[in-house]
Amino acid sequence: MPTYTGTVIDSDEDDFPFLAIVTDENGDVIGSYPVRTRTDGEAAVADALKELKDRGAKVIDAPPQ
Repeated sequence: MPTYTGTVIDSDEDDFPFLAIVTDENGDVIGSYPVRTRTDGEAAVADALKELKDRGAKVIDAPPQ
């Protein structure tokens, strides 16, 4: 079973300066979401990881960067 983690990174987009991403244990991006603030990104990552966890996936709850 894959293990998932998420983070928020800076983006080159002017309208959405941050990108919330969820990756698997190989570092492959399985989902990304452009956001306007780092706080919005952290919330998006938390929601995505919670949904994966609710589906029975193994999730690593990493602190925001």
